[in-house]
Amino acid sequence: MPSVNLFSDLLEINKQEQQPVNIFITNAVLSGIVSNLHPGIVEIRTTDNKRCFIAIEKIEAITAI
Repeated sequence: MPSVNLFSDLLEINKQEQQPVNIFITNAVLSGIVSNLHPGIVEIRTTDNKRCFIAIEKIEAITAI
């Protein structure tokens, strides 16, 4: 499993660029734009403008859309 620091760095870049991402966790894929990063947690806004909080340690993969 990739390190939490790697995911944090990727999420920070996507937050700055406001680029949509897919975040893969066990049995789910969440899509949206990174709006905030907190220690150990990322907040994304989904395409229907809902807030979603994800523990970075639970992320298995990230792709930019």
